[in-house]
Amino acid sequence: TSTQKTPITQPKALPTSTTSNPKTPTSTQKTPITLPKALPTSTTSNPKTPASTQTTPSNQKTPSSSKPVPIYKLSAQLSSLCGKATSTQIEVVKAIFYYISKNNLRESNQIVADEKLKSLFKVDTIPIMELSNLLKPHLVLEKSDLT
Repeated sequence: TSTQKTPITQPKALPTSTTSNPKTPTSTQKTPITLPKALPTSTTSNPKTPASTQTTPSNQKTPSSSKPVPIYKLSAQLSSLCGKATSTQIEVVKAIFYYISKNNLRESNQIVADEKLKSLFKVDTIPIMELSNLLKPHLVLEKSDLT
């Protein structure tokens, strides 16, 4: 009988796990470093930064005191309803809504005009969203800091 000897070889390396964590780099794996294109800007104010150097993001409204508000001369009919000869459009709308709520003229999204509102707007019912448009003929720009 002849005996053949098999050569002794080094054992093969153990297979590496295929489910390695991609966040944990191995010693042979190099992870490229990527920098962000732009740093994110914070919209919150820093209490250490003086208010004069803080900027307001473009999507935020500035305080209303910094905007000029136009003053209108009211028509005679509107003036009798509001009790003023001149006013801002916002104040006129507030006065009309006060009149509507005081006289219980609102039904859902409409205003049911009484005699005073009918003579002013020439309609029987007023959709809430149309009130500003109906006011325009009764407002004449008197004084404005816009120009």
